Amino acid sequence: MKRSFLFLISLFLCFSTFGAHVFYLHSGGEIVEDEKCSDLDTLRFLDGQALFSMEGDEMMVYEIDAIDSLSFEEILVASDTVFVTFQDGQDPVVVNPLENDIEVTIEEGGVFVNCHSQLENVVYSLSGSSSDGYFHIESERKFTVQLNNLNLASKGVLAPIRSFAGSSMNLELKGENRLADSSADTCNAVLRSKGQIVFVGEGSLSVVANSKRGIQSGDYIEINSGTVSVIAPYGDALKMNDYFEMNGGALLVLGYGVEVEKGYMQINGGSINYVNRDSEDKYIDDAKGLKCDGDTLLPITPENGSITINGGLLTFDVGGEVSRFIRCSGDVIVNGGTINGVLNATPFYDSEIDDISYQCIVKADGMIKMLGGNHDLTISEVSYGGRGLVADNSIIFDGGVKLNLNIACSPYYKNYDESKKPKYGYGLKTDYDVIMNNCDVNISSELTANSGIPVSSYTFEVNEGAKVQLISYSNVFSKVLDVIKLKGGQVITIAPSCTDMTETTAAGGVMISLGLKGYGNHYITASSPYASIKYAATVGNAINIKSKDGLDMLTYQLPTSINALTSGSVYMFIYGPYGKTVDYDLSSGGVISGGTEWNGIYQSATYSGGNSISFKPNALLVEVK
Repeated sequence: MKRSFLFLISLFLCFSTFGAHVFYLHSGGEIVEDEKCSDLDTLRFLDGQALFSMEGDEMMVYEIDAIDSLSFEEILVASDTVFVTFQDGQDPVVVNPLENDIEVTIEEGGVFVNCHSQLENVVYSLSGSSSDGYFHIESERKFTVQLNNLNLASKGVLAPIRSFAGSSMNLELKGENRLADSSADTCNAVLRSKGQIVFVGEGSLSVVANSKRGIQSGDYIEINSGTVSVIAPYGDALKMNDYFEMNGGALLVLGYGVEVEKGYMQINGGSINYVNRDSEDKYIDDAKGLKCDGDTLLPITPENGSITINGGLLTFDVGGEVSRFIRCSGDVIVNGGTINGVLNATPFYDSEIDDISYQCIVKADGMIKMLGGNHDLTISEVSYGGRGLVADNSIIFDGGVKLNLNIACSPYYKNYDESKKPKYGYGLKTDYDVIMNNCDVNISSELTANSGIPVSSYTFEVNEGAKVQLISYSNVFSKVLDVIKLKGGQVITIAPSCTDMTETTAAGGVMISLGLKGYGNHYITASSPYASIKYAATVGNAINIKSKDGLDMLTYQLPTSINALTSGSVYMFIYGPYGKTVDYDLSSGGVISGGTEWNGIYQSATYSGGNSISFKPNALLVEVK
C-alpha cells in the first residue's frame, strides 16, 4: 500500500504544477478531505504519518495506514496557467497544459506564444533569470502576464516583453522583478504592447531602458497596485496613446517622463515620484514630466488633452533646460491629493530667433483649476526666471485647496548677460484672470533678493472664503495687471512698497498691504462704505481696529520675520468696510489672546492694552497717525 501511495503522491506533485486540479483524500471508504493542489505547500512523512502543510498555516495529519487513496479532478475554468522558467545560458523551461490551444516556440533563449483560440484570461507565469531572453506573445483575447521574481534582460534587437495583439494585458507583479533591454533594441521599449497594459499585484518591477522607452502601449496604461520604477534616460519612461490612469501603487520615474499622445491623464491614488536625471545623475534637458496631448482633430474636453488629479501623492525634482513637471494641451484640474517638489530647471535662449523658452512647474494650454489638496512647491535659486503655474486661460483656486509656493529663483538675464533687463520669475502667470474662492494660498519670494513676482494676470479676483498672502521683494503683481477685484476673503501683501491699488474695486473682504520701505500710490474705487486706512506701525506690534460700539473689524500682528528688511516703521494700508459716519479706534502695542490665526490675522481673539487712536473714515483714504 505504501508503494501505491507514494506513486499517487508523485502524480499529485505533477498535477499541482499546473494549479488547475483538486485532490481528494479517501479514508475508510469515504472522502475525508478535498483541497486545491495549488494550496499545498509541503507534504512530509514522519513516524508513519502524512503531514499536509496547507496555505495559511493549516496542517492536516493522517496515519499513512489509514489513507485508502488520493484521487484528482481537473477544475474546469475559462483559463489556466502556462509556466515559463528562464535559465541563463539555456533555453527556458515551459510547462504548457493548454498545448491544443496555445502554441509555444522556444528559440535562442526566448519564448514566442501564439494563442490562436478564443481562450480568455490565460495566465503566463514568468520566473527565473536570463541575461539574454525574451517573452513575446500574440493573443486575440485578454490575458495575464505574471512576473514572479523574474530577472530578464535582452542583448540583441528584441524587447524583453512584447505583445503584438491589441488585446488587454494584465501585468501581475509578484515578488521582485527586473526587465532591461539593450542599446540595440529595435522595438524601442523594454515592455511594449499594442493593446492595454494594466498593472495589478503587490510585487515590484524595475525597468531599465538602454535604448529608448521604458513601457509603451498603443492603447492605455493603468497602474492599480504594486511598485513600478522606470529608468529611461533616452526616451519616455511610459508612453501610451489613449490615456494613463493611476489608481494605486507607486510609480518612480527617472528620465524624460510620462506621455499620453492623444488622450488624457487621470491620477486617483497611489504615488508618483518624478526625477528627470540620467544614469550619471545629471538633469535631462527639455524633460516632459507628466505630459498629455489632446487629439487636435477633436475639441479639448476633460477626456481629451487634460490632466486630472483626484488624489495620491506626487513628488518631483525637475531640472535641466526648459523642463516641466506637468504639461498638457487642455486643462489641469486638481481635485485632491498632494503635490510637493522643487523646480531646478533653467530657461533656454534661442539667439537665432531672439526668444526665450521658460521652465515651469505646471503649464496648461487651457485652464488650471486647483480645487483641493495640500501642495508645497518651490522654484529654486538656480531656476532663473522660473514660473510656477502657467495657463493660457484662467487660474482658479477653490474647494478648500491649500497651496504654498516659494519663488526662490534669481532673475533671468537674456543670454546670462547681466547688462540686459532682468526677467523675473512668476508664481502664477496667465493673460486671463486669477480667481481666488475658497482656498488658503501663500506665494512668496525670498525677501533678501529680487526673486520673483507672485502674480501676473489680467485681473486678480478674491472672493468670500479665500485666504491669500503674497510676498515679494520686488512687486506683488506684475505691471500687466489690469484690476484687483476684492469681493471677500482675506488678502495680505508684503513688498518694499505697498501694493498699488489705483485700479481696485472693493465690495467685501479685507486687504492688508505692507510696505517695508515706502508706500507708493493708493486709491481705491469702492462701494460705500468701503475705505482704506493708512498707518505706520512697528514690526511685531499687534493692532486692533474696533468701532465705538464694540464691533471688531481687524486684529492683526505684523510678522517679525521682516524686521531686518525695514527702514523703521512699516507702512500699512488696510482696506475694509468701514462706516463713513461711524467712529473707530485703532489700537497698537497690545496683546492678543485666544482665537485662531492665519498669517497674523486673528479671528475670535481677545485684544487688550496698547495705545488707541480714534478716527472716522469719511473718505476713501484715511491716514491715522
